[in-house]
Amino acid sequence: MTADSLKLKQDSVLPLILGTGFDDPYPVYERLRSGSLMQRDASGMWLVSKHALVTRILDDSDFSARPPSKLTVDDRLGYLGMVVFQTGAEHDRVRRLLAPLFTRKRLADVQRFIDAEIMRLLAPLREMMRFDLVADLARELPVRTICHLLGFPESAASTYLGASTGAWQLISAMNLNARERAQAVADTQRFLDQIESIVADVDADKTPDHPALYFRKLEESGDMGHREMLANILFLFIAGYGTTLLSIGNSVAAALRRREIWQTLCGDAALIPQAARELQRYDPAVQAVFRYAWNDVEVGGQLIRRGEMVALLLGAANRDPDEFALPDNIDLRRTHGRSLTFGAGPHSCMGLALARMQLESVLRALVQHMPELTLSGTDNYRLQRGAFHGFSELWLDQPVVAHRHLAKSA
Repeated sequence: MTADSLKLKQDSVLPLILGTGFDDPYPVYERLRSGSLMQRDASGMWLVSKHALVTRILDDSDFSARPPSKLTVDDRLGYLGMVVFQTGAEHDRVRRLLAPLFTRKRLADVQRFIDAEIMRLLAPLREMMRFDLVADLARELPVRTICHLLGFPESAASTYLGASTGAWQLISAMNLNARERAQAVADTQRFLDQIESIVADVDADKTPDHPALYFRKLEESGDMGHREMLANILFLFIAGYGTTLLSIGNSVAAALRRREIWQTLCGDAALIPQAARELQRYDPAVQAVFRYAWNDVEVGGQLIRRGEMVALLLGAANRDPDEFALPDNIDLRRTHGRSLTFGAGPHSCMGLALARMQLESVLRALVQHMPELTLSGTDNYRLQRGAFHGFSELWLDQPVVAHRHLAKSA
């Protein structure tokens, strides 16, 4: 099934948006926006693609990321204790408790770490004719950065990356069968056990400023329960690397695909902060977030019943022509329009500054040290993993290095 063959009233579009293949969701979004404001998918889920309605629902207290309490939920891992699934006063409480991790002072320290890591990772790549940006940089930088922020041993970053795969699958809305879900739950529990050991083993006398001590104090003071503490550390970890990893690949690919965009950045690095925001709008790593109605509520002329699920299509909202002029274009000087890449309202992403810092630093380093980069002609496939979209591999060529090697061989 493709966007052209799609029959909106008969076919579920979810496999094209939230599948596990290579489908491009943007033609589907265009079809959805041409229809009614609120559309019920053949699967029964409500789909929201218009920017104004997505923003309204994100701001509406009648909608929550967790289902109404009377609905049965299997939460053996404690996921509902994560800040992202909290609502109302409880959400505000947990968000306030996590905020000290993102102070200006802490982010300044993280910025220094990011810049040093990028130069370390780029050093061997500068002499390579071809390399995979995902494997060689985008996968390494975010996980090491979130380890630095949380105080996890950075030397074990790759191990934690593999250990957290199950947790990442569960939060991404991937369509898992019973066996896959059971495996993801078991893997996630093992990773939670690892987090528990890290927090418990920190020596307050040797490392009094260790971030884990802050979480221990939250538990000791009664501000956070034990499971709630572990669940929120897990959430910060997987949210801190997964979206940033994909965002780096999506943004660099988009800039290189339109050569004039890349050349503009090479000529004027002052545009990079705005470019990062525009590239993240153009192709966000998270294409959808989900909300449940806690009351019967009318939206866009449709009655959404309590307990019904709504998919807020951020990728579609970010290309809505009613909000953005020429939304399918990358405009490095765009000033109008509100990107929903990091959500909106009380549930806007806490890690927004951290994600942008990393993308800006990567773009700045690449245009300064590798201005001749080009996309390789093959092997670059944009994948879907539930609500997450991005590259598992992004191969880049350096023509200047290739010419240098040819000159030496001659």
